[in-house]
Amino acid sequence: MKYYLGLGTNLGELRLNLDTALAKLNSAGSVIRESTRIMTAPWGKMDQPDFLNSIVEYETELSPKELITALKGFEQDMGRVETEKWGQRIIDMDILFSDIGIFYSEGIVIPHPHLQKREFVLRSMLELQADLVHPVLKKSISQLYDELPQCEKA
Repeated sequence: MKYYLGLGTNLGELRLNLDTALAKLNSAGSVIRESTRIMTAPWGKMDQPDFLNSIVEYETELSPKELITALKGFEQDMGRVETEKWGQRIIDMDILFSDIGIFYSEGIVIPHPHLQKREFVLRSMLELQADLVHPVLKKSISQLYDELPQCEKA
């Protein structure tokens, strides 16, 4: 299956954290390509350090449930401690899209429910797959990015 995963970190050695996350992902599948890594202001909770973010195109035999379990395990292996929602973290790995389209299960929503509100996600997705159509909103990544308020664009 193909997935697009969002990666973010704002604690410790940021570049090393993303490199470590990629290595962990490659242990359970294949990272096909990674977007440019970008520094962004926090989203949802502003009083914390900026994040280094990227998106990866990823292939694995894991189902969405198996993948989310693996991602949570990778985060824990890297030292992530659950604190407050949208708080600072050594690593965050989210499933943004899957080639299965729409998937809802306990603890998993695909596509990610907030991705269309996050400029850094859309900007990175433009680089990887601008014509990908959001299966719920029925709009391409390019259209979603164009619809963001100008003040939110980098």
